[in-house]
Amino acid sequence: MNKRIKKTGIIAAAILCLFAIKLFAQESEKNSPRKLTIGDPAPKLSYSKWIQGDPRISELAADKIYVIEFWATWCGPCIAAMPHLSELSKKYKGKIDFIGCDVWESEHGGNKNQEFYYDKVSGFVKDKSKSGKLTYNVITDNNAEDMGNNWLKAAGIDGIPSSFVIDKGKIAWIGHPYYLDSVLVDIEQGKYDPAKELEKQNKQAQELAKYEAVFKAVIDEYKAAETAKNYDKALVLMDNAIAKFPENSFMFVTDKFMLLLEHYSEDKAIAYGWELQKTKLDGQVVVANVVMKDGLSKRVYEFAAEAMIKWEDTEGNSKVLGFIASTYLKSGNIREAVEYQKKTVAAAKADKSEYAPTASEIVEYEKILQEYSKKLSKK
Repeated sequence: MNKRIKKTGIIAAAILCLFAIKLFAQESEKNSPRKLTIGDPAPKLSYSKWIQGDPRISELAADKIYVIEFWATWCGPCIAAMPHLSELSKKYKGKIDFIGCDVWESEHGGNKNQEFYYDKVSGFVKDKSKSGKLTYNVITDNNAEDMGNNWLKAAGIDGIPSSFVIDKGKIAWIGHPYYLDSVLVDIEQGKYDPAKELEKQNKQAQELAKYEAVFKAVIDEYKAAETAKNYDKALVLMDNAIAKFPENSFMFVTDKFMLLLEHYSEDKAIAYGWELQKTKLDGQVVVANVVMKDGLSKRVYEFAAEAMIKWEDTEGNSKVLGFIASTYLKSGNIREAVEYQKKTVAAAKADKSEYAPTASEIVEYEKILQEYSKKLSKK
């Protein structure tokens, strides 16, 4: 449980919580059933495009070791892992083949066809490769999402980055790329025991399932009260959950915010939203969910935009600035949307960090600025 919570916090700190953090808090019960695990034959390597690397790999040879790492251009932790994976690919050159597989580009809306994003992904890879941050083989999933479905979802995985190690045609290890180092050392030295690793991971999964069951029961209880239109009871149950699980309060605060908004008053909801800004993770989670929702009032969107402006890591962060711009657009304040999209473009061009936008992403930011500017000129 702690690993999941810590990982969620990292995502929030990287600002990508705006789209990803809801996965554990609201959808953990929807995780895919696990059909693929350690010791099973590796699925086929079925992809759309080979983007980078030579020679091209069309199938997984039974006498070779592979690392297949799943990522997406919107995934901050995935991008952060790329330099380390590049180092590992150099270290094990001729011994282990590394393949980065782009998946789930449409996860946060937009065209559902994975191949629609080929140019975006290709531009991203080219930029990261030039900077030496992504130097290994890269493929992209197809429209049928064979890689995402037959590998990730088949293994019960709904989050990225995730890595698979294949040895002698079988799955030897599944996990976060952060832990690859020790696994590869043991495999290379012949010390790795897949059966022992499977036992360990199964125990961890059982413990996680126990925790998730506890939280699901709590959420189901107040959701039932809300469905029965007993809003006062639902509110009390939400407050009880927050008090009982203070370290995991981020799982409940959005439900309380929406209950106040829909069944009490806008003033109460917004006041609660501002109160939550005192706690970074809780505050970001609520804002994230407001940003993702359509059809809310101007005041609610303005609250979300103003909250993001006050975040300590907003200045110079093109991701957050872009969200502020789009949130102002939803509020109907096109002038502020244009101003913050200008800041987005400027911050993206000035960014030299490991999360720096690629050239193609900057072009996309500029296109959005043009769209917003046209809307303003017509107003």
